[in-house]
Amino acid sequence: MTRSRRWSLLVATFCVLAACGGGGSGGPVSPVTNPSQPGPQPTGTAATMQSVSVSLAIPVLPSGSTLRRRSFLSSATNGAKISVASATGGSAQAVVDLSPTSTACTTTGSTRRCSVTLTVPVGQDTFTITTYDTAPSGGTIPSGAHILGTGSEVQNVTAGGTPPISIPIDGLIANLGTLPAFASLPSDGATHTVPIILAPTDFGNQPITAGSSDPFANPIAVSVAETGGSGHAVLLLNGVASGTSVTLKYSTDTVSVQYDGGGTAGYSFVVSAGAAGVATTSTTISPLFVSGPGFAANVITLTVPGTPVTFTISEAGAPATTQYSAGASSGCTNIATATSAVGTGASATFTVTGGTQPSQFVCSILVSDGTNNLAVFVTNAPNGVTPSPTPTPTATPTPTPTPTPTPGVTPTPTPGSGTGGPITIGGYTLTPPSPIPQFAGANAAPSHIVAAPDGTMWFNSTTGNGIYGNVVPGSAPSSNQFTNEVLAQPGSIAVGSDGGIYFTDAYDGDIIRVSPQNTSVQAVFVAPLTINPTFAISAADGNIYFADTLNGGAIWSLSIAGQFTEYPLSTTYTWMAPGPPSDNSIWLIASSGTISRFSLASHTVTAGFPYTPSAPATSIAAGPDGNLWFTTTGANIGRITPSGTATYFAAGGTAATGIAAGADGAMWYAIPGSNAIERISVTSQTLTQFPLGTGIPVSVGLGHDGSIWYVDQTNSTVGRLQP
Repeated sequence: MTRSRRWSLLVATFCVLAACGGGGSGGPVSPVTNPSQPGPQPTGTAATMQSVSVSLAIPVLPSGSTLRRRSFLSSATNGAKISVASATGGSAQAVVDLSPTSTACTTTGSTRRCSVTLTVPVGQDTFTITTYDTAPSGGTIPSGAHILGTGSEVQNVTAGGTPPISIPIDGLIANLGTLPAFASLPSDGATHTVPIILAPTDFGNQPITAGSSDPFANPIAVSVAETGGSGHAVLLLNGVASGTSVTLKYSTDTVSVQYDGGGTAGYSFVVSAGAAGVATTSTTISPLFVSGPGFAANVITLTVPGTPVTFTISEAGAPATTQYSAGASSGCTNIATATSAVGTGASATFTVTGGTQPSQFVCSILVSDGTNNLAVFVTNAPNGVTPSPTPTPTATPTPTPTPTPTPGVTPTPTPGSGTGGPITIGGYTLTPPSPIPQFAGANAAPSHIVAAPDGTMWFNSTTGNGIYGNVVPGSAPSSNQFTNEVLAQPGSIAVGSDGGIYFTDAYDGDIIRVSPQNTSVQAVFVAPLTINPTFAISAADGNIYFADTLNGGAIWSLSIAGQFTEYPLSTTYTWMAPGPPSDNSIWLIASSGTISRFSLASHTVTAGFPYTPSAPATSIAAGPDGNLWFTTTGANIGRITPSGTATYFAAGGTAATGIAAGADGAMWYAIPGSNAIERISVTSQTLTQFPLGTGIPVSVGLGHDGSIWYVDQTNSTVGRLQP
């Protein structure tokens, strides 16, 4: 059941209605006069003039509200200038008081409606309107008033009546907000896309969120400048690579910076944004680098056991308060040890000491600046003897152009129990699962788990009247309830580009944002239509996308500023995932189990890929090889290229689901029927299975420390596999 909407989308327009003798095609008009501000007299003869009424609908900001959705008109509008120029040389103009106390205005509910009568020349007239945040005084706009927006429209005015027209107002940006002074990314060789979140407001401090056909009066210029190297950063305008400078003309435009994960120590880039008459805001982004002897391609090669080797962590221009850490994983026993990082600000050091056991990529060291993590792998070759085989860069596999199932490597299940002590399988330690606390006597039923920017893991619950939870690695999970959304049903969860945790609420039909810092509801976003939101993700353009099972099936986007956009479709979807960085897309699993691709550039769906489904798909995720990997209801795992060629590999169980990419170049997924988590290498298709005893996983997620986390809906628990 979906409750009614709490507020609706208000579209405010300027309507210019022409009338002759009280009639005309626009219907009867009762002019509202305002003798205190008559304005200059029109020029032209009486035979060539026509009475016109200009009506304005201004949204009224609710008391105490901080969340606004509007088009064309700012709720801070209190005055306007209207001028009319005829192609024949005649003209007319008026100064209008649009304040709540104006005799030209009446307020009903959430709208203040104002109108003024003009006498304009018959013929092709250009109507120009400028809105202000200050009411006129003595028939003129005060010199200190700020322009909120401008608009212009050409209309053919006839003596017999003129149909209504709309004049869109282009919002004049007064403030863009402030970008964070500094940010960082890992230099891991992978492509990273960072949305640049701007919040343009007018002089009334109202967000400018007009439609896609209504440009800013002063467009936003965004640029990226690199130092210490070049060619590693590019701007994406609406998801399309567009060089080092772009212009945002509409509030629906999005901009991101894409970093290829390369460069060397000392490299950084600055993203700047500004508009005419607006102060420029900028952010410096410095990748997290590790350098030192025997270090290349994020691999440390050790040759002399017992001899410490010093490595440097660096972030050019990092604040002095930046603190670093370095720690070896549990798989490093007898292979290598690492000391804690020493130093703050732009650089720090740590040492690694090799052991007596040869290894390759089993041992990893996690380097962190408190926000970003960089996994460094260790190749240990005691006494200068290189272990076999020699590590080589992972090559992207050539897709097999056939839907015929390809034999996989059948796993040999390793005995284990999810309820006993820790066990180790394939280099990963399986710790006993942690129960989720009950709330109001109801067990949580988690279905998804994601990593927040602060390192905590967050999960949802479709039962318990709105339980959500988080867990700090090494601690028991905690649960909460949406205190102001008592009957919420958080069906899916996504981490926004602003760091917030976004839940879909199937009961209320809205989207809820929670802050990971204080685990409290920060905002409730209500769509302009009644919806039933299901799966949600954060896409490369910085927006939250979610599926809607109502309205005949649809995909919606929600900007960080709270603007909804609907993309009506004829299919309902149960799973979504961002495509590979170069694909600029979202991949969808329909309720029927078919796979489709949603373009972020054109906002259209491509369905009917030329592959033969071995079994209905259940979940999908982008892999490190540039392909999409998906689970099915059958005994196989699928790989599909962005062009639609699918290949199948035998799995170790049936009806897999909840797939995600790991930090180890493999795909991980849950097999509820086998009480196990499974891993498949994207290069060799080798399977490793991790039995959970009585655990029944339904989905997995990747933690910042490289761990694989899973949620058990049946037993109301959260567990992890730690490298």
